[in-house]
Amino acid sequence: MSQITDPKGLFKAEPEVVSCPYPLFDKLRSEQPVYWSESGECFIVTRYEDIVEIATHPEQFKSLMPLGPVVARHQAEITNLLLENNSDISEVIQKRGSSENRVLLHADPPDHVHQRRKVSRIFTPRQISKRESDIRRIANELVDEFVDEGRVEMVEEYGVPLPLTVIADYMNVGQEMMSEFKKWSNDFVAILGKHNMSQEEMVEVISSQNEFFDYIGELIDKRRGGTEEDLVSLVVGAGEDGDNPLSVPEMLGMLNQFLVAGNETTTKMIVTATRLMIQEELEGTLRDSPEMIPTFLEECLRIEAPVQCLYRQAAQDCRLGGVDIPAGSSLMLTYASGNYDEAHFTNPHEFRLDRENPTNHLAFGKGEHFCIGASLARLEGRVAFEVLLERCEEIKLEPSKNTFEYETSYVLHGLKELHCTFLKR
Repeated sequence: MSQITDPKGLFKAEPEVVSCPYPLFDKLRSEQPVYWSESGECFIVTRYEDIVEIATHPEQFKSLMPLGPVVARHQAEITNLLLENNSDISEVIQKRGSSENRVLLHADPPDHVHQRRKVSRIFTPRQISKRESDIRRIANELVDEFVDEGRVEMVEEYGVPLPLTVIADYMNVGQEMMSEFKKWSNDFVAILGKHNMSQEEMVEVISSQNEFFDYIGELIDKRRGGTEEDLVSLVVGAGEDGDNPLSVPEMLGMLNQFLVAGNETTTKMIVTATRLMIQEELEGTLRDSPEMIPTFLEECLRIEAPVQCLYRQAAQDCRLGGVDIPAGSSLMLTYASGNYDEAHFTNPHEFRLDRENPTNHLAFGKGEHFCIGASLARLEGRVAFEVLLERCEEIKLEPSKNTFEYETSYVLHGLKELHCTFLKR
């Protein structure tokens, strides 16, 4: 077996690695598919079948530290320091309670099963389909803002405001809260895939997060016992329905995750899909055959997964891919690598609209933690492109302005900006 140099650049989120980690993953998958990384303090798992094995056995592989051991330790060290030396932050942390750290993404059975069962009906395709007219209205309003200009910066003018407005609208909060919602969302993901946040940055993030929890906590109190169909009311109603109700910290944790997942990942999907549509010269195909848009989006998710990886922790000694895994070890599930596994996808580096089982990628995860908001993300993506293609044509990249710079994170994968030109239809 050949020696692979520890991928320090990945965990340092070096630009050339985060922009295109796939050659690294190809090498790992081929030579050492379960690889111990000293810099990441984890086993990097790169094969599709091994990732699915871990994801579908939560009793063996726990979700205690889904963001990884280095981030978890760093966050705990700074938090403990703040608890000792900063009375304001100490009060904030203690007020929020510890249970928020074990909600959905961070939870294991039986808690995860109970939490998910309480709110799963909110995100069924049938329930989500009720939002389509609102999503289409929002998409058209956004296009109204730039359609006469003949150019658009897709991140700030379409990719960000579409899902952010959708989730804010679904929560039934006013437009005046949009900037705050974006700030809160940014602060919740600030630590994802970053190993070097300073104490000052952490204080700012915790304070900002607390503003969100205070705001949503007030909404929860106001909407108890109501019959409204907004997301907060539905979570409160579902949480209080039947035996074993959800606690307030559990509701806060859920709405926090719905805010972040409801816009950060969908933004990245829309922007990346726009770039791929242009580069693969698919605009005409998708306009002539809009029924192909969902398949197109699934292939975009496979090619450029918005969430490149998450972590699990081995509950006991085990063996995976021929490698002994000691109990307590962290395993990095590289969904982005599994999506390129030659054993599962024919010619994985090719963009193809004719793949069998196009939804069988890992961008939404697998098993117990399959993304609860996948139906909403898919609906938003489909409507976003239907509206864009109805109102714009000859969509092209603007070479003089595009640097194709990616966000500094090895977990979240998305362009910082994407400049396009077009003709109004």
